[in-house]
Amino acid sequence: MSVTPWLRASSLLVLAAAAAAQGTEEENKALRERLAAAEQRIEKLEQESAGKDRAALETAVNEYLASARPEAPDAAPLAGYGPVPYRGGCGCTPHEVMGFYLRDASGDFLLRIGGQLQVRYALNEQEDSLGDPSLSGFEIPRAKLVASGNLFGPHWTYKLQGNFDVDGGTFTLEDAWVTYYVSKWSFTAGQFKCPALREEIVDSAYQLLVERSVVNDALTSGERFQGVAVGYLRETWRLSGSFTDGDGSRNTPVLQGDTDYALTFRGELLLGGTFDLFDDFTSFRGDAPGTLLAINAHFQGAETGTPGQGTDVLLLSFDLSFEFGGANVFFTGIYEQVDQGGTTGTREPWGFVAHGGYFVTERLEVFGRYEYADLDPLVPPDKINIATIGANWYFHRHRVKLTGDFGYAFDAVPVTQKYTDYRRDVPFASGQIVLRIQLQLLF
Repeated sequence: MSVTPWLRASSLLVLAAAAAAQGTEEENKALRERLAAAEQRIEKLEQESAGKDRAALETAVNEYLASARPEAPDAAPLAGYGPVPYRGGCGCTPHEVMGFYLRDASGDFLLRIGGQLQVRYALNEQEDSLGDPSLSGFEIPRAKLVASGNLFGPHWTYKLQGNFDVDGGTFTLEDAWVTYYVSKWSFTAGQFKCPALREEIVDSAYQLLVERSVVNDALTSGERFQGVAVGYLRETWRLSGSFTDGDGSRNTPVLQGDTDYALTFRGELLLGGTFDLFDDFTSFRGDAPGTLLAINAHFQGAETGTPGQGTDVLLLSFDLSFEFGGANVFFTGIYEQVDQGGTTGTREPWGFVAHGGYFVTERLEVFGRYEYADLDPLVPPDKINIATIGANWYFHRHRVKLTGDFGYAFDAVPVTQKYTDYRRDVPFASGQIVLRIQLQLLF
């Protein structure tokens, strides 16, 4: 506690009065010495008192801050690598994905940078070949760059994605869309995956086997379309529909028209689990179980007034997916009508795909797939009849995984597809073999 001012004043008055009363020089000198000593003592007391008060005050403040104010949480980093919010457009559920990101403090502006790299070795053996019966070597089917995020809050999202294609490494635009979310609705414009076959909708990074089935590639009506889409999401079901330019419209101008229009619809019903379980075909140990049932319809109207482009397409399909927390099963059935007009009439291709996987250990998953289709062509070959077995080794789930599979075609393969590594056979051939080993990296 500090010395009060009246103590200094009273001391000085008493000493001054005493000095006047004595009146002698010697006494005055003694009084001055006593006065100086008193002032020094007073100053020392004040310093000691002030130090004690300051230390007591600092201790009290620190104790108050520790007890009365909770620790503030760490501010979210504005850049780095980790999980960031993501929505896939057209009615997809919000979830988190890993990636490099930049964002502002509010999170209203977010840029996620990512990519996909697949390095594959493939061996193709044709028993009945007019050329080289054995082809093998390395390829990079996918080297993708992705930019996605949100603007002006979480309601506006976007995605730009391109791939250095296996056909000579040309950079090809794949996804280029913007989506607006309001309540349970989503509205998308740009170039995007058509919401039809689930095997095509699930990203190539999250397939069960090295590659999608030959049936999927033969019967799907294009990979990506240009147009608009709308989605509606509830807890246990969701709907999506699109109005697009149809097959062959990826990254094309209006004047290069192949169809007048295309309409696509998909409805999904959750019989168990949550929608984000079905972003991939894998069910890791410890994951929640789930069941998804879906139906699809796609109609594509012919380009009128253009000779040679008068083809109407109707595609109907359904799919059923099960996830068991360490095992998975998927089945889809597809029916298509292709009306090319003129003398060729109408073809009615159909097919189905079934595959499943089981985790032997925490990282090792074995799988199998059987696919069959009758493409109903004008000339043979016409059947897809392929069985495939293989395994996945997950170093860091889908982000780093090694996949190997072995496929055997029981009938002559009617199509050549760059991603599946199957070749078109001569009529009535059999015994085509495909071996594939692939390392995938997602960043």
